[in-house]
Amino acid sequence: VDEDLRQSTDDDFPADTQSQTVHHAPTSTRVRIFDEDGLDVSLAEIVEPVQWGAASSIRNRLMRVVRRSGATPKNRRKQLLIAIASVVGFFSLLIVVLASPIFSVRNVKVEGVRYANSELIESVISSLKGESVLTVDINVLQDRLESDPWIESSRIKTYLPSTAVIEINERLPAAWFVGVDNRARVIDVDGLVLAVLDGRPTEYMLIDGVGPNLIAGATAAPEYRAAAQLAQSIPVEIQTLVKNLGVGGSDSVTMTLTTGTLVKFGEPVDMRNKLVNVVVLLRRQDPNGILEIDVSGGTPVVKSA
Repeated sequence: VDEDLRQSTDDDFPADTQSQTVHHAPTSTRVRIFDEDGLDVSLAEIVEPVQWGAASSIRNRLMRVVRRSGATPKNRRKQLLIAIASVVGFFSLLIVVLASPIFSVRNVKVEGVRYANSELIESVISSLKGESVLTVDINVLQDRLESDPWIESSRIKTYLPSTAVIEINERLPAAWFVGVDNRARVIDVDGLVLAVLDGRPTEYMLIDGVGPNLIAGATAAPEYRAAAQLAQSIPVEIQTLVKNLGVGGSDSVTMTLTTGTLVKFGEPVDMRNKLVNVVVLLRRQDPNGILEIDVSGGTPVVKSA
């Protein structure tokens, strides 16, 4: 056979086992030639060898990975829609649960109440009942409770599935005085008017004299505050000797004993030390023989009967 006429066979150009193609060697060197007249052949650009079989194999692997993962734009949109639907469904379910009567307040317990307005307490209880233990606005209800001068602080706790507990911390009454309108004002150690009464309290210390017509929630003058603090500080050993306290102007706090002895404390300052001096003096002397004790200057001055 004429060699010039013989057709090429695979023996002449063996198939590339990696790329599954023929007529290309596994590794080829490409030459880029510019078709311009007069161009020197030496200027031809040699391109780096390319592993045709390896590149094809990597491309095939990538395509298989993409097909397995399903990471197509269509699938990504589908996944996004599923995620959004899941979030919406979760919050919808949460709203249904919160609104469910299963978690509504049905049982209310009240602790620490003695003086507070019973009608106010009942109104807060009514506002609590039927509300969800998870979403009820307890801050608003606590503010309502603390509008009562008797209530110093309050706390509302809720417990699953249907219980609420109201904890009340009340102010303690210390003394009382009569206003110009002849009504009694009960005050605490801070001089806060806790209540205005038509009658005369017997369980608190009387501050003798006529005071201002203050409403509940108002604060009395410093001398009334000092007298109330004095009432709370009287030791047990002389409590039975004290008849009442008194306020005579802005710079005069007094104490009257059952023996008729008048104790002058003077300005409403340093009241504790003044009281200590009085207690020590009464331990040493019989009050029946004392007409007046003046501790306004710090050192007791005794006037005998």
